[in-house]
Amino acid sequence: ALLASGALVVLDEAYIEFSHQDSLVRLAAEGASLIVLRTFSKWGGLAGLRVGYGVMSRAITATFLQVKQPYGVSVPAEVAALASLEDAELLDERACVIAGERDRMAGLLRDTGWIEPAPSEANFVLCRLLRGDGAAVREALRRRGVFVRYFDGERLRRHIRISAGTPQDTDRLLEALRAVERELDAEAGAGQPLGMLAGKQAAKSEGV
Repeated sequence: ALLASGALVVLDEAYIEFSHQDSLVRLAAEGASLIVLRTFSKWGGLAGLRVGYGVMSRAITATFLQVKQPYGVSVPAEVAALASLEDAELLDERACVIAGERDRMAGLLRDTGWIEPAPSEANFVLCRLLRGDGAAVREALRRRGVFVRYFDGERLRRHIRISAGTPQDTDRLLEALRAVERELDAEAGAGQPLGMLAGKQAAKSEGV
């Protein structure tokens, strides 16, 4: 519907390699009023280099070249991107493995009964917590050597974002979450928020 409107549509496909959805690159190349943006940050593991590209028709390209800044990609980023393309098949296989592990992780998180993973087509899963606060759960996981993302926004305070990794990473995550759940149970019984009881126990063991 958007393409039929005649408006120029810009589509971000940063995570398309991890998705079950089909890319729209073909439509852009065939002349649709569409720009598809891709990046090497996720699939190629080059997040720090800020290198990507856009796929568009020749007509849109001609207009774009008139206004774009010169030297938009550094030499190190260009070299790294070209090296990634030489191993594109391996990187595609790795993305498929990560996507499969993401789906397995989401199922295991759902089975906990207190974590609701949102549908994901990326290399991470955004999870709503039915128990505990996002910041407190993140800190409880950090104490156990597991690092997740937390965003301090009004609508996301009961959420954490978990990146997909290896099966061993997932197993370690679930083990840590089981420990956090036990902490939640203990602190609910004590009438204290997550983290308070653990902090007191740690202080007691250290003689504070």
